[in-house]
Amino acid sequence: MTLFERYKERLKDLDPELITAEDEISLKEAFRHAKEIMEPKGLISWFVTASEPFYRAAAWEVLLPIYKELLDTAERELGPEAPETASALNGLAGIYRYMGKHEEALKLFSRALSIREKSAGSEKNGNRGHSQ
Repeated sequence: MTLFERYKERLKDLDPELITAEDEISLKEAFRHAKEIMEPKGLISWFVTASEPFYRAAAWEVLLPIYKELLDTAERELGPEAPETASALNGLAGIYRYMGKHEEALKLFSRALSIREKSAGSEKNGNRGHSQ
């Protein structure tokens, strides 16, 4: 079992009301190891799911730096218009919103929405030619 799998297992079925400092360390360590073995798309997808209990527990000090790094990775590796970039933007925007940084949150939410709208538009246009 890899270190990532060990930390991932530790994070399974966490109760947001019972998150401990050890759980926070496990999330940070799992992310650190996941970056080494996962492609950016998988990393973002995994982290959005794994971070949910921490999000509901308002563990902003843990999530904020990781979401910033995730956004940086998404933009650099997948591009500023990738759906995964929108997911990272959305997560970071939610943190800012709950921290009371509404202006920053609105900018990020708007950018995520724009990416999703473009993506939905290109899927519609792309599918038209394939329906024949």
